[in-house]
Amino acid sequence: MAVDPLTWRVYVGDRAGNRLFAFYDHLLIGACRNIRLAPPVTSATGINPAGISVGDFNNDGALDVAVTNPETISGLPGTVGIHLGQGNGHLSLPLANQVAKGPGAVVSSDLNGDHKLDLVVANHHSGDYAHPSNVSVLLGNGNGTFGPVASYEVGYGPNAITVGDFNGDGRPDLAVTNSGIGNKVSVLLGYGGGMFWPAVHYYSGTQPTDVVTADFNRDGKLDLVTSNWGPSDDNGSLVLMPGAGDGTFPTRTYLGAFSKPVRLITGDFNRDGNPDLAVTDSYSNFARVLLGRGDGTFTEAPSFQGSPTALGDFNADGRPDLAGVYGANAALWLGNGDGTFDLLGPFWAGERLGALTAADFNADGRPDLAVINRPAMQDTPGAVSVLLHRCTQNICLPMIIR
Repeated sequence: MAVDPLTWRVYVGDRAGNRLFAFYDHLLIGACRNIRLAPPVTSATGINPAGISVGDFNNDGALDVAVTNPETISGLPGTVGIHLGQGNGHLSLPLANQVAKGPGAVVSSDLNGDHKLDLVVANHHSGDYAHPSNVSVLLGNGNGTFGPVASYEVGYGPNAITVGDFNGDGRPDLAVTNSGIGNKVSVLLGYGGGMFWPAVHYYSGTQPTDVVTADFNRDGKLDLVTSNWGPSDDNGSLVLMPGAGDGTFPTRTYLGAFSKPVRLITGDFNRDGNPDLAVTDSYSNFARVLLGRGDGTFTEAPSFQGSPTALGDFNADGRPDLAGVYGANAALWLGNGDGTFDLLGPFWAGERLGALTAADFNADGRPDLAVINRPAMQDTPGAVSVLLHRCTQNICLPMIIR
């Protein structure tokens, strides 16, 4: 017996009958039609886990996980813990790095161009009414450890971060939403070495909850879209902030009313070359899909139930899929390539699911899930669980080919 690694055709020789059979499902062509997620592999993490990010922080070829842990009731500073991956879905106990009070959102990126992943952490409770909060920048050493923390002042209550080159100088910049006083997006332009100029603030809408970046109007300059909770019930919004190409965002475009939008995902869901949006609404527990026209405007596709937070091609068909939380479990939404999605799941992912992301933890070419399990009691340790992708291929009846 032999397997063709390009087409997955299975050849079986029949010596007695002097024949060669081929077992082949022509509908597969490398795609996965029967997806399962393995039971969670769970590792203990720090107290009150909040945010999660994935990257190869020690450059060993296996993906690692960064988890933020806000301060305890005693008011101590929070930490970001690094769980080193073993390449099989198992994670080490966390190596803690102290940041400021109330760390939540965390993103990984190479901020200083040394080919080692760095971290940016939004410290939600690091300020007070008289002093704005800050974000922490931790430059990676390439071995799973990080250098001294650098703090940069933003607005009040930072809660989401995105990274992009907003002024076209080849250096990563930061955009941070702040849900407290002022309702601002803070833009910090990088000037090299993983360092940033003081933040410039832009009003985005009442209580912004998330921010993503893409070239939504196809002018060659990165734009921002923010989700905004709103001042009271049932009056949240989405706002587009077109980039001027020099790191500024001088105008705002209202994209419509949303009940209580809390998470944004951007990707090309209908494969027309224009970036689209998936918006999770915390009140209705539905996700709305906005298909970009390429000029900064959108049309709405059918919504679906659940809270997607991650993007990936889970069935290897070349169409973007989504992953997130469905009720008390994890779930996938497989894209049809036209902006619509079909639910797959739910999948058990442990108790009290929090932040969720997708990445390939066992290097099999298919995205897996990593999800935070929040503790049952406040100020106690939580966990992080990895759910490995399992694909069951279908094989049709044999064809006699010789």
